[in-house]
Amino acid sequence: MLDSVYLLKFIVSFAIVIVLIYAVYYFINKYGLKLNTGSQGNINVKEIRYLQKNKSLCIVEVKDTTFLLALDESGIKKIKEWEKEESPQQPPENQN
Repeated sequence: MLDSVYLLKFIVSFAIVIVLIYAVYYFINKYGLKLNTGSQGNINVKEIRYLQKNKSLCIVEVKDTTFLLALDESGIKKIKEWEKEESPQQPPENQN
């Protein structure tokens, strides 16, 4: 009788551990491990445009400098660099 109580406790404990492991696995896959980098980050990816498979253009702001980068399978290449005062402005929208 005593052996069956220990066996039942073991099975229940094991099931709880398995459920907890599955829950942690589920939440990590669903929400990811998001590390808090703070709200004072200096790097901001403004836009990414995908041109072809494994080829894209990316606009990145780092402090007061804006970069236009080309990304492909061979690496990252800087195409253009602007300081904050000479950054390209959005064209005005057509006013009809």
